[in-house]
Amino acid sequence: SAAAAALDDARSADAPPAALVLEPVLQGAGGMVLVDPLFQRVLCEEARARALPVVFDEVFVGMYRLGVPSTSTLLGIRPDIACYAKLL
Repeated sequence: SAAAAALDDARSADAPPAALVLEPVLQGAGGMVLVDPLFQRVLCEEARARALPVVFDEVFVGMYRLGVPSTSTLLGIRPDIACYAKLL
């Protein structure tokens, strides 16, 4: 898959990745767009298969801003780390 290829390509660098960090939305002047949920799930599965921790950046969408506690909840993904700001 494209997700596996991206992670494998990153691992061929001088220093392999330490973690997969996801920002679950694309943000811009026009608002926020959720990144394809299937792509995010597959990417997380591929990262876990490579023993990489999964980190979700929930700063803009966490704490019920999408109607659920977090984007990872919405996607059915349990990250190893979730990042929040100013919300707690």
